[in-house]
Amino acid sequence: MDNSVMNKKRLLLNAEPFGFGPTAAIADCFPHLREHFGKVGYVGVGFTLDLQRPLPYDSLHDVTGVPAELSDAVLADIFSQYDIFLTALDFCMAEKARAAGLTVVIYDPLTWYWKTIPQVVKDADLYIAQDFFGAGAGGAADYWRCRSRLRRSRHRAAQSGRVE
Repeated sequence: MDNSVMNKKRLLLNAEPFGFGPTAAIADCFPHLREHFGKVGYVGVGFTLDLQRPLPYDSLHDVTGVPAELSDAVLADIFSQYDIFLTALDFCMAEKARAAGLTVVIYDPLTWYWKTIPQVVKDADLYIAQDFFGAGAGGAADYWRCRSRLRRSRHRAAQSGRVE
């Protein structure tokens, strides 16, 4: 997609509030994404905002302390301002963004860790899995490696005219 089309898109970033790893990953990606979107915002809670505040976002949405009964309405208003949602590991927020009709991208540096695959990962428009070679045999990592091999096998078969 060329930059003229992407510059009209509105990107909302987010990170799971689990240590500083997810929010640091989003902060690290921000400079590379900024120039490609017409609007870039961040939605998060508590300390996940600490690394985001110094960055030149168009909007910073702090949902810390939003009462549960207002949470869905507040998030619906935020989501309505964006087209694409990119999160580092916040599967719950990804589900809500998906339900709101946003294109959902999930960055997962812990692919090797998960014992099961959350449905939102399977439903995501793009899943970016960071694979630490040799870490955590089994679980989700094996699932994705198997799916990737199967896709490559089907692709080769289709190119050669064979049907699998």
